[in-house]
Amino acid sequence: FAVLPRVGQTALETEAEPEPALPATPRISAPTLLVVEDDPKDRAWLERTLREAGYAVESAATGKAALARCRERSFDAITLDLLLPDMSGWDVLRALRTDGLNQTVPVIVVTVVAEAGAGVGFPIHDFLTKPVQADELLGSLERADVRPDGTSTVLVVDDDPNALKLMEATLKELGYRPLSA
Repeated sequence: FAVLPRVGQTALETEAEPEPALPATPRISAPTLLVVEDDPKDRAWLERTLREAGYAVESAATGKAALARCRERSFDAITLDLLLPDMSGWDVLRALRTDGLNQTVPVIVVTVVAEAGAGVGFPIHDFLTKPVQADELLGSLERADVRPDGTSTVLVVDDDPNALKLMEATLKELGYRPLSA
């Protein structure tokens, strides 16, 4: 297979363009994150950044879609834009914290709203102002103990020493740090 130059193009310019890199495939036990972002470019960047870091990612472009997803399953963390087309991000957060499977999940607000103290009184893990850097986002997830490398700590409580050993071995095999009591 040869690449033929276009008219006026030199031989050096005929090199095939590199294939776009496929996103990293998350491990089966990778934490699943929900990205709630209406801007297609910002949503694509968040999805790509998180997938490349080893997370499994789902997304929603509206508050209603996000709440529907949160009724279907629990997530390990949620990134939430405050300015959504159908409802306020604060209303989404209020609904998440009131009912359902994601009442205690870490929520990282990722928004252009840069008001000091904007998140006061709301149960959020972190508040990041756009444009967000990848290390800020991934650092916030690490501080929430949501890591793609499976190093999250799991507390195992049992009065049977054999059951503790079995759970420790199983969790280690899955990539978690067991803490037994």
